Amino acid sequence: IVIPLLATMAAIGALVTLEITNELPIWLEDLERESVTLERNAILTATTARASFAEASMVEPIRDLHLLTRAAGWLFFGGFGRSEGFTTMKTVTDACKTTPRGQVCPVYEDASLAPCDCAWKDAFDRVCQTYPTIGPLNSRSLQVRSYAGQSHDADPITGNRRKAVGFPTVDYSPNTTAWWKNVDDMPGSSKGVLAAGYETTYDRVRVSSALAAIEYPIYNYPRGPKSQKHIGTFIAMEADGMLMGWSGCSYTFAGFANFQSNDRTGGYLHNPDVCPKGKHGYDARCRGWYAKGKQKGMTPEGSATHITPPYLFQSVNTLVATSATSALVDPRTGTYVGQALVDFFPDGIITTLENDSIVQRKNAVPVLITSEQATSGGNVIVGPGYSVKSGNSAPSLEDLLFYHTHNHNDEDDDIMYDSQHNDTVYREYFQKNILKKMQSDKAADGTFTRMLSSGQVEKVYIV
Repeated sequence: IVIPLLATMAAIGALVTLEITNELPIWLEDLERESVTLERNAILTATTARASFAEASMVEPIRDLHLLTRAAGWLFFGGFGRSEGFTTMKTVTDACKTTPRGQVCPVYEDASLAPCDCAWKDAFDRVCQTYPTIGPLNSRSLQVRSYAGQSHDADPITGNRRKAVGFPTVDYSPNTTAWWKNVDDMPGSSKGVLAAGYETTYDRVRVSSALAAIEYPIYNYPRGPKSQKHIGTFIAMEADGMLMGWSGCSYTFAGFANFQSNDRTGGYLHNPDVCPKGKHGYDARCRGWYAKGKQKGMTPEGSATHITPPYLFQSVNTLVATSATSALVDPRTGTYVGQALVDFFPDGIITTLENDSIVQRKNAVPVLITSEQATSGGNVIVGPGYSVKSGNSAPSLEDLLFYHTHNHNDEDDDIMYDSQHNDTVYREYFQKNILKKMQSDKAADGTFTRMLSSGQVEKVYIV
């Protein structure tokens, strides 16, 4: 069963008994085939239901991403007229750069800077306050979008940042990073009310401020009992790596100085010019979601939307998050400008599949995989004995399914060789004929064979 936009989900059940060397009576063979057909149909029904649930769970974030992308494009590319106003935005990254990782920045002890209304029912479950529902003290009047952009190595005219020439003299620690603290100090601020488009940092921030009319309603609109608020909605700029947006009760922007380009974050792999290995300071262009979204959005055969595999949210490692992003491309010139981003929780999908009883069959196993291999080589979100919530690196589906081990003595060497050879053949067949179809959003209904640790052969049906 294919899940558009998210991943591929398939229920895999080891439903056929071991292939037996002795012949069965014909009527028993017929009975076995009928039994397997009934079991497969039952699992297909359960899998289809879970696939429909997963697809429905994706409707809200993808709809909201589309709305954010369209509105941002109209604003940056002149499709919307704007007033001369500048909707208030704030930045706390520089003020919080001395706060150690894992601690709450003191700035957020001020409820006016970090409002969190209990009525928002924010997914992060932060300590919240109760505000009046009407009047000037209504908490919605305290909702303010944030921006975070580094000022080191910025062009003095445009604010563009294309190479981290100052590192390692600066940006070698959170304290040595520098961030724009006042919009009036940004390159291009002399334009004032004439700011438009995306030529300078000031243009980009001022134009983006109008997205408050889109992002606040996306966050505030009522949701169903099984629907969670998004983590946040953001705009990331190609020219300087600036990130702007709204993230409710989460303190997304506070810890950006602590971001480091290293093996764990992979920043230098995505953009070594602006994020050389060891450099501190968050830059959207050095994140996997941005790089992949740009790649997909700017290639003829690519997709307008990129959705990352679910991952453990860094600040709350019990929450699984997913990012959906779309490219911002000026239709007048074909210029790539940046990415629109929605971070959200797919927890309902994960939790549903973690429950082994969903297919109500003893030997059936629900599996959720990504459409692409991760850097680690893994592709499993939920599978036999694994869930992304464990925090462990994702294994490959092949490793989970072809788990054959050999306990042998010297005299068993010939048997061991035959078993290893057969298991390799079975694995290669699965990779070529089953897995590729699953990861290319094609129906993967079929069978494959694997070797058990006992040396016996088992046929597995996938639906």
